[in-house]
Amino acid sequence: MDDAIDFRTWIDSTGKHSTVAKYLELKVPSVVLEKLDGDRVKLRIDRLSNYDKKYLQSTVDKINQL
Repeated sequence: MDDAIDFRTWIDSTGKHSTVAKYLELKVPSVVLEKLDGDRVKLRIDRLSNYDKKYLQSTVDKINQL
């Protein structure tokens, strides 16, 4: 994975839950993230905030251009 993809705060669609993690891979209908402690989590894309869905799309687009 490209080290340029940094840790960031991911927020759910309700705005009540968040986690600091970096993108690892897309496994539709989910995204796999790595938290600061190294644990991996799988979050459903449809439960992400609109901002995070846009960020995810942008990140996937950048990776696909490599």
